[in-house]
Amino acid sequence: MTHFLPADIEQMQSQHAFIARGLSSRDQARRTGEYFTAEDVLSDLDAMLIEVETQKSSSGGSDAFVATKASLPPINKANLDNIKK
Repeated sequence: MTHFLPADIEQMQSQHAFIARGLSSRDQARRTGEYFTAEDVLSDLDAMLIEVETQKSSSGGSDAFVATKASLPPINKANLDNIKK
């Protein structure tokens, strides 16, 4: 019998939930015919990130998140294509 550590179980549960959300989104897109391009999704994510960063900096929150984000490459279609390879 295989023994799993709690971290392993949590990882498997997270993967299962991620796949379930993806399948649900796929099914909804097929039902509605509404699809989104990767570029649109990435643009929305960038906007959400900027909003969170702005709120953190204006509220005097920790700069740790902003500093970490600054060290990452920008999210764009070219980077997404590179990740897929």
